Amino acid sequence: MRRHLLHICVSVLLAAPIASHASTVLVGAPTAGDDSYDSQGNIPASGPIFYLADEFSLSSSESVAAITAQLFGVPTSPSTSELDLVTSLTSVTPLYHIAFSSPPQSLTAVSLPINGTLSAGTYFLRLDTNGFIGWGVSNGSFVTTDGTVVDGIWDNDTSANARWIFTGGDRPGAFSVVSSVPLPPSAWLLLSGLAGVILVVRRTSGVSEDRSGLAGGARVCRETRSARVDRARRISEL
Repeated sequence: MRRHLLHICVSVLLAAPIASHASTVLVGAPTAGDDSYDSQGNIPASGPIFYLADEFSLSSSESVAAITAQLFGVPTSPSTSELDLVTSLTSVTPLYHIAFSSPPQSLTAVSLPINGTLSAGTYFLRLDTNGFIGWGVSNGSFVTTDGTVVDGIWDNDTSANARWIFTGGDRPGAFSVVSSVPLPPSAWLLLSGLAGVILVVRRTSGVSEDRSGLAGGARVCRETRSARVDRARRISEL
């Protein structure tokens, strides 16, 4: 396994749409630093191929939407690789499995769908491939709200004795165990208020009138009573 210096460009997405569910990271190492674990060395990629795996645990049963890994590829990467969730690194029957196309040459969150409940216990997120795939190394910031993250990486040199070897203290590959939590009723009320309903508050003489809505993109129109009367007078004189 080769550890490779990776230059990452981070973009910020503004004005993201509000979803019906809010994603929460239960456990993981969500942010990648500048390094990567590579499943194959040399440039261009050649030589032994390594399987890679992160280890983590859940402290209680959790409803999990997906587990993501920050991966990237190169032009010579295999057309298909695999992410597995297993309770043993040597398991041939994963709990969950996805075959994914080679990711782009910049870090991309490859998602392993779960959409189910994971019991408390120890798990491994295993990357199986027959060529080059890069896995961004965590920057060392872990989320342990609902479990633990093992600080290190497992690798298996498939050309040797097919043994899994753990390198401790070298940080895991960046990953996230994500729970999908429904929005609370108060959030739905907020969404209803953003649906374009126009609220007119009429007040007594000498007090302004407010008109608010979403026409044209959350525009707010405010007009005083005297201005409204003057506008009506000028219209009647036309």
